[in-house]
Amino acid sequence: MSTLLKFIVDRAAFQKALQQIDNIIPAREIRSVVSNFLLEARDNQLTLSATDLEISIQTTIEARVEIAGSIALPARKLSETVRVFQSRELPFTVDENHAAILVDEINDSRTTISLNGQSSEEFPEIPWPASKDYISVSGAHLIAMMRKTAYAIAEEDARYMFNGLFMHADGKKLTFVATDGRRLSKVDRTMEKNLQLGKGIIVPGKAVRELMKVIEPDRDCDLYYSAADQRLFFRTGNIQLQTRLIEGNFPDYKQVIPAQIGSTATINRQQLENSIRKVAVVAIDASRQIQLDIKKDQLHLKSATPDLGRGDNSLPCQYGGEAMSVAFNSIYIQDILKIIEADDIRIGFTSSSSPAIVMDPGDPDFLAVVMPMKLDAA
Repeated sequence: MSTLLKFIVDRAAFQKALQQIDNIIPAREIRSVVSNFLLEARDNQLTLSATDLEISIQTTIEARVEIAGSIALPARKLSETVRVFQSRELPFTVDENHAAILVDEINDSRTTISLNGQSSEEFPEIPWPASKDYISVSGAHLIAMMRKTAYAIAEEDARYMFNGLFMHADGKKLTFVATDGRRLSKVDRTMEKNLQLGKGIIVPGKAVRELMKVIEPDRDCDLYYSAADQRLFFRTGNIQLQTRLIEGNFPDYKQVIPAQIGSTATINRQQLENSIRKVAVVAIDASRQIQLDIKKDQLHLKSATPDLGRGDNSLPCQYGGEAMSVAFNSIYIQDILKIIEADDIRIGFTSSSSPAIVMDPGDPDFLAVVMPMKLDAA
């Protein structure tokens, strides 16, 4: 029987590469072609690819290739096999029936597992742009901007444009905006080069989450937008990722951001985070509502659930405006506090029925908007 593919690879490196691309595989796809990884071995390199037809990812590692070739293998079982094997190096052979034989030899124990694969021709073609088309941008900027906005991306909202991250470029100024209709996050950064993103693009939330795993802050990331294909391409280190963009017009987020703020409170971030976590224990599960009563230099938080109990907490703050009460979903405030690193935060209030603006004193180019909730009768 002839051999279609044969190589030897470092098992730990192989396992890491599989983990980098594993989340692209649709959970509900069990036996379709997109439930496979594509493995291509040549020139002492092993390239692994995965796709859900909307997002594709590819990574390359070193391998000792004895017979060049390619194979599509079931993703979950391949990952599981490599994860439970123990040998330092992993011999990998594919026969003419597209069966992959993996051997694990540790001490006096030898394990052989055969996985039935498919011809690589069955795997969807994944085209990548030429290197000259990419523009190099700061990985530190990209990962920081995604981290400060991704939490506000909606999940499976019928208003599909809310299910992604809006990216807009004005010369060297890059803007990221995310909103689910109840909260909004916006951040700007100045890049070293001009970016061409048309009137703005919407990157699916799944792609953003995957990019946050692979982009390294200390390494530049290459980016390319194809208006013709409505796709965005990223390249960082040995990893490439491309995603189909969400079509449609992102809402005019500028209308959501209050033009003026009534009064601003400065609060210790950690104290506020601790207080919310405690008080929210007895918040109504469905709404997670907490009430903020703010007056001169003091913030009082409270929540209550009928027949269960109530919680109260007071903490100092810097505030000189008129006393007011406003209610929010506690999770929305907590999500913002998690992505701010400064010791203090600033919250701008206008009224109990107006959006509040949360600001990071350490990052003047960031702001978050949170819509208030109707105050419960207390």
